[in-house]
Amino acid sequence: MEKPVGIKEIAKLSNTSIGTVDRVLNNRTGVSIKTKERVLEVIKKTGYVKNNVASRLKLSAGKKIKIAVILPKGNSKVSYWSLPKNGVKKALNELNNLGVEVDFISFRSDDIKEYKNLLSPVFNDEYNGVITVSLFDEISNQLVAYCTENKKELVFIDNKNNNVTNANFICQNSIKSGRVAGRLLYNCVGDSGDFIALTFLQKSEYQGNQKVRELAFKEFLEQKNPKINIHTIVHTIDQNLENNTVLNNLLNSKTTKGVFITNSRSYLFSNYIKSKGLKNIKIVGFDLNEKNVEELKNENIQYLINQKPELQGYQALMKIFQKITQDDSISLNIDIPIEIIVKENFEDSSDVL
Repeated sequence: MEKPVGIKEIAKLSNTSIGTVDRVLNNRTGVSIKTKERVLEVIKKTGYVKNNVASRLKLSAGKKIKIAVILPKGNSKVSYWSLPKNGVKKALNELNNLGVEVDFISFRSDDIKEYKNLLSPVFNDEYNGVITVSLFDEISNQLVAYCTENKKELVFIDNKNNNVTNANFICQNSIKSGRVAGRLLYNCVGDSGDFIALTFLQKSEYQGNQKVRELAFKEFLEQKNPKINIHTIVHTIDQNLENNTVLNNLLNSKTTKGVFITNSRSYLFSNYIKSKGLKNIKIVGFDLNEKNVEELKNENIQYLINQKPELQGYQALMKIFQKITQDDSISLNIDIPIEIIVKENFEDSSDVL
């Protein structure tokens, strides 16, 4: 068996010092462009990969790997945001004894001032990496710039914000999930029914990926049949659905309806149509919270699209760790697969709250 190539061999083959090779491997300054290119060429030819254990021991001699996980507060005991947090905890457990520390920090999703204040420790160099969400364009771009300049790893989860540039995202593709919802409902309703994209929001809540899903949903249906009736409605959850005249006029029509709930609050709509005794309504929603799953089990919701938030959190921490300690070329951009959940398979998912 061939002996793995080490830093000494890389230095010898590239006619430079071990210290120079180390600076190239860790992307530090103090190396000329020509020398860096020569070292990288040798690394490529030899197939050298940073030694994870050796790198970890070197880090242990100084400081631990500290990661900030900054996520929105849940608005109930059964919160969507507990799932990515659980994924991070699972990864942290697997990285036990490797010197990784995680601080969980929460903020109100509509409070940019609170979020900005919570980033102060990150900007004060207390962390090696950050896992968060890109709810606020300006501060998210500032965070990207800071982490890039200071060689810190940054991953946004939950949704891809196209207004945040040069960033890493581990999330589900919102365009694909919107189109999947369109196909599922089109197969249920066909050309003769009405389609509704319904978003439930709190006041001042960021719409983000819900809007992208809505547009993709509409685009899919319009491609199927330009004459299809498609309606979009945003309803704030502090308002009674009884008072939503536009929605109720649509629901009371005799046509079959396909309703796409663009976020995790499908159960609100399902409970409402049950209370009104409304029939011929098919529902596709998101996320496996307890209330949604109960409605799915009772066949009041036909499909739930699982964003796999636990996997997002798990992958975010594992990939950051691997990138810091093992391989700088590891990508921190991952498209999470779309998982369609029905009554018959919901028990197979680890993401049920």
